[in-house]
Amino acid sequence: MNRKLSSTVMAAGILLLTGAAACTSTKNIPATISDLTGEWDIVKIDGTTINVPADQESPYIAFDTKNGQISGNASCNMIMGSFDPESAPGTIDLSKTGTTRMMCPDMKLEDMILGALSKVDSYRMAADGNIELCHKDTVLLLLQKREPSVSAAELKGAWNISEINGLNLKKDTDNDYKITFDPTDKSFSCQTGCNNVSGSYDSEITDISFHSIARTEMACPDMTVEDSVCAVLPRISSFGILAGGGAGFYDSQQNLILLLER
Repeated sequence: MNRKLSSTVMAAGILLLTGAAACTSTKNIPATISDLTGEWDIVKIDGTTINVPADQESPYIAFDTKNGQISGNASCNMIMGSFDPESAPGTIDLSKTGTTRMMCPDMKLEDMILGALSKVDSYRMAADGNIELCHKDTVLLLLQKREPSVSAAELKGAWNISEINGLNLKKDTDNDYKITFDPTDKSFSCQTGCNNVSGSYDSEITDISFHSIARTEMACPDMTVEDSVCAVLPRISSFGILAGGGAGFYDSQQNLILLLER
């Protein structure tokens, strides 16, 4: 082998060793569609660990491999879509993925996730049990098995109401808007700056509903927050704990309508 050819071969070898993570890596093991079943946290995009804005949920994907459905959260909007559960092992097309249409202050992470999902054509399982979603030989998304879902028990205690139905209450420093949850009897009480609002709630994992809502009857000059609380609570159908430790409550269309902070 001449010196020029030898240098070319060596350079090619270096490229193979230092290239981007690949779905054909020997560190990966074959996977079937059933290996995707369940909920997975999205932990890396294009090899970079994600940074979730404090007021958004940690993104995740859930695969229903029996019915060929995906769901989850892209950090702002909810993910929904379908795929062919009968596709060849190791191959998957996630281009039929959509989201709800809520606007958030920072959509960069969500845009990156949706852009990556639209390109996915294959998957592999890493040696540590994580899932790699790939385009050809390049890993686009790294998924890690999600911890068990949060429960309403995490809502216990007092929370500050920072936003309700798009109304930002952080700027109102003259009033103390709070809602307190008592999981022992599944009751809640709310300070609105005027009357107290109280009632009960039912929950199952992240599904939650409020009922038997009542309030005292004092007349106040401004009852905007109180009226908003009474209008929003019956519409709530689910909640999630946000990356920054807050709690977001959503209507049946997965629109964020109530935001709480400790």
